[in-house]
Amino acid sequence: MRRLVVVVLIVVSSTFFAAPAAAGDVPAAVRGSISGNVKDALGRPIAEASVRLISSEGKIAGQTRTDAQGRFKFASLTAGNYSVVADKGAFKTARSIAAVTGGGAATVAIAMESEQALDLALVTRRLDKARNSLDPKTGGSAYRFSQKAIEDLPQGANTPFDQVLLQAPGVTQDSFGQLHVRGDHGNLQYRIDGVQIPEGVFLFSQTQSPRFAKSVSLLTGALPAQYGFRTAGVIDIQTKTGAFENGGNLDFYGGQRDTQQPSFELGGHTKRFSYYVTGQYQRNDRAVEPPTSGPTAFNDHLDSGNLFAYLSYVLTPQARVSLISGTSLAEFGIPAARNATPGFTLAGVNDVDPNALPSIDVKEKQIEQNYYNVLSIQGLL
Repeated sequence: MRRLVVVVLIVVSSTFFAAPAAAGDVPAAVRGSISGNVKDALGRPIAEASVRLISSEGKIAGQTRTDAQGRFKFASLTAGNYSVVADKGAFKTARSIAAVTGGGAATVAIAMESEQALDLALVTRRLDKARNSLDPKTGGSAYRFSQKAIEDLPQGANTPFDQVLLQAPGVTQDSFGQLHVRGDHGNLQYRIDGVQIPEGVFLFSQTQSPRFAKSVSLLTGALPAQYGFRTAGVIDIQTKTGAFENGGNLDFYGGQRDTQQPSFELGGHTKRFSYYVTGQYQRNDRAVEPPTSGPTAFNDHLDSGNLFAYLSYVLTPQARVSLISGTSLAEFGIPAARNATPGFTLAGVNDVDPNALPSIDVKEKQIEQNYYNVLSIQGLL
């Protein structure tokens, strides 16, 4: 009888003082999970990446590979903190921390950085596409000149900017060189890479060369409110960049009437920085439509030059900072007419000799200077 009591006590003691249940014995209802995806710096999924799950004690709690969409999952995990480590060739090891609570599901996103140099051209195309998508043209019409279409013109890239725009329907030009779109005088807006050129920069089409343009679009019609009040026409210019225009060239264009037009282009890039610079000097003896007949005009000489620069630095695969800088200087004479009747008399001069100041000898000049600098930051979320 005494031996039986001892056995019963041992059984009861084992029941009350049993060891804690192992992790595998935790009910499924209180186990958690960790899931997520692995992508590269451009947001593209990485398939067949090795993913390890490391517990807070430094032990490997699981290992798997991502599927074609870069997804992975670890299930039946006990509560605690875990480190998720992703590895794949040509990429740097990436990790993320996840906390699992009883019955909870944690989600992580891992971005892996390539060990190779950043593909500047690929990032530039992607950011250009995102930037251009913010430029709605609904309700209006667009007439577009590609870079090849400009180069196919008789003067090629040496064609004055306003002469390029005159190829579009509904565009005319007066004797002063100003453009009219659909019969509206002025009221034009110029944009470079989606950035509006300041209102103070006037006669843009006469002072800049289409050499720096990758494409030129003329937008007319019912335009969205974002274009502001200059709605007769919007000239939208997409520029060349050093990410694609690597190298440079020199060009000289000339002809009669003392026409001389040397120009240059230079572009290039490093790992994250790209640049494109172009400039030209122009002179001729036919700056403005003269009041006299015949091929030779009086006091109609033009000296002008312009510079354009586009600088871009990629901060991340989703963001960049760009600087657009332009300068144009022009000095041209006001053509004179022969034997014009004076509109005003000068005391002591005309009374003595009516021909003392013949109109053909009047040499008036006009000087125009335009400068603009635009710094912009573009981010893609």
